Amino acid sequence: GHSARFGTTWSRAPVHHFEKEGYRSSQEYRGSRTLSESPRNQTDKKFLVFFFKKLKMNTTNRYPEFPYLSLCGRERNFVRCDDCPLVFTHVIKTITTSGTTENRLCYGHAGDSLSVKFEPERVHMSPETGRVYHPAPTAVGSIGLVRSKLAIEFSKYFRFDNGEHNSPTHFTWDTTSYTLKTD
Repeated sequence: GHSARFGTTWSRAPVHHFEKEGYRSSQEYRGSRTLSESPRNQTDKKFLVFFFKKLKMNTTNRYPEFPYLSLCGRERNFVRCDDCPLVFTHVIKTITTSGTTENRLCYGHAGDSLSVKFEPERVHMSPETGRVYHPAPTAVGSIGLVRSKLAIEFSKYFRFDNGEHNSPTHFTWDTTSYTLKTD
């Protein structure tokens, strides 16, 4: 197993101590993780892919203050975050098996290895916080946070027909204007 303790990148220190059954950790807004006291670090993409593919809601009744859990072999990594466990970092274009181009949102600082189909009409900006969200896998709560750097880029493409103190009504991506869904 991995003998790392997870910490947040802003403190550079472990958040909670190792326990027999696993680790407890936190995520930060940029979605990156620091693996302290270990030769591995946040650029270990193979581990990050494994960790995020195993990430799900914590339904164990253990450590309820940690709403997410990633089962990595015999280890149980209990995770909490300030907002969403998945933070989308960048958009890529891929070619589907049918030969069409598809935009995908990548997450987890694992390069292009972790992604979801980008749905421009489902981008949501909270008028209260200014944070931008996009649908994510249901296993982690169905919503992911768009990294600040990418959200700033996205903000150029929002249109606010109901005033700037409300959520945007439209989003333009690749020259197409999408009416934003509110679900």
